[in-house]
Amino acid sequence: MRTIYKQLLSSMLAISVAVPIIILVIFNVVMTNNIQTTAKKELSSTMTTMEKLVQTSYEEGDSSELLTNLVAALTSTKLSGNTNFYILRNENISFKSDSGFEINDGQIIKISKSKKDIHREKINNYQCYISVVSLDNYEGVKNASMVFVTNTRNGTDNLVNSNVILMIIILICMIVSVVFSVKLSKSISNQIMKACAYANEVGNGIFTNKIEGQSNKEIEDLYKSLNHMAAKLKANDENQKSFYQNISHEFRNPLMSIQGYAEGIESGILSDNVGAASVIRQESIKLNKMVAELLTLSKFDSKMYNVSIEKFNAREIMLDALQRIKGIALKEEIDIDMEIDKQMSINIDEDLFHNVILNITSNCIRYAKKQVFIRGYVMEGKNVIEIYDDGDGTIEKNIPHLFERFYKGEKGNFGLGLAIAKEAMENMNGNITAIPNGESKIPGNYKIKFLLCFS
Repeated sequence: MRTIYKQLLSSMLAISVAVPIIILVIFNVVMTNNIQTTAKKELSSTMTTMEKLVQTSYEEGDSSELLTNLVAALTSTKLSGNTNFYILRNENISFKSDSGFEINDGQIIKISKSKKDIHREKINNYQCYISVVSLDNYEGVKNASMVFVTNTRNGTDNLVNSNVILMIIILICMIVSVVFSVKLSKSISNQIMKACAYANEVGNGIFTNKIEGQSNKEIEDLYKSLNHMAAKLKANDENQKSFYQNISHEFRNPLMSIQGYAEGIESGILSDNVGAASVIRQESIKLNKMVAELLTLSKFDSKMYNVSIEKFNAREIMLDALQRIKGIALKEEIDIDMEIDKQMSINIDEDLFHNVILNITSNCIRYAKKQVFIRGYVMEGKNVIEIYDDGDGTIEKNIPHLFERFYKGEKGNFGLGLAIAKEAMENMNGNITAIPNGESKIPGNYKIKFLLCFS
């Protein structure tokens, strides 16, 4: 496979060679046609002048002396410099003009016998236009004719000289074009190779460098895209490492607890086996929940979650979702206050919606003092559900990180719930944000309001 350098260079060289050749060919075709057209016009003009001169000589003199008078008149008449004029009688040349273009007398006598209209012949390696006019129509004149030969020598010689000059100019342009093509091809090739080398670095996990260059907009855009890609990959790599560390920690603690109680039961050192079994059961439930959450996130990440969007009444589907968390609210003695327009409808995936409400509301119950508030309304053409609590909130720096995986809150809970809620909302073509909802009684803390926007 050819390199881009060779492809660019060969293409530009082909253009550099082809274009001058085409120009040269077109120039020669046009100029040759112009030379021939000019010669034809010149011949016609000379013939017209001579015919008038012959007619005048015939009318003013004795017809028997026509040729003598005509020769005398021609001696003092200046004809075109590119046209040779001959008067022949009885196959002998009586008069010939001197245009500097030598033609063999025998060839002229041979031409005089052709009796053709204007035609073209090659004489002395030049194209010539020839016409033979008989004078036998005039009274007293026999076996006499006029031969006109217009040559293209001057035009052809000028064309040859022009070609030499043009070819020198073309050669200079081609040399400049080749040098420019080589430099441009190398420049583009080097920049693309630089981008490839940078992409290989990123592929090998080296994110410390940045690629820079401002030679042209397209290359600059390519470099910006590569830098953006590297930044995203670096962030994903860091998130992945942090994710593995956190998940290892989260799995390690319940597993160690289960292992410790199991070994205590096995060795008989625990007197309360029922209590130990209860702890093992609770830790197993916690592990099972984490595994389920990880599987859900894995489906989102791999785009394997089968989303089925349907239209639901917002109030009814919210009441249905809250049934699943009602027990937790009662246990924590938290009241859920819901106000949603009865006519409001939302386009959602039912399972994903329940997942979102469960995660957001349970989070609010964890931090609430007495109440969790749910409000539903239409704003700027979008259906909005907001969920917030009457708790003490959190410090402002925590708010942008609430939807990150395994972000730790003030109560020491690592979790995936809010991260799952965010992914679920995006899979339903919606979005979720956390915004400050006023200052808390605790200095530096802000209450949080979760805004869920649906189509």
